[in-house]
Amino acid sequence: MQYRVILRKGKYDHRYYHDYFLNGLIPDHVLELMIANTVDEKMGICDGCEAAFHCHVIEEETGKKYCPILFHDVVKPGWKVSQLV
Repeated sequence: MQYRVILRKGKYDHRYYHDYFLNGLIPDHVLELMIANTVDEKMGICDGCEAAFHCHVIEEETGKKYCPILFHDVVKPGWKVSQLV
């Protein structure tokens, strides 16, 4: 899966971070649970989350939005949640 996320670069600038992981490495049912609408509507844990209003992880091919907090916990990417725009 190829994805992108927007990260802060300095105080007033940002940059797109592109990365990928191999399909099948993370089971599809786990990825489905991290889709932003699923997290918000079914789990209800987006209320009050700073990251939910500013940034999501976007799958390049489909445009699906993923919860950046859960995505970070599962995928362990090279960026930090504190770097999100």
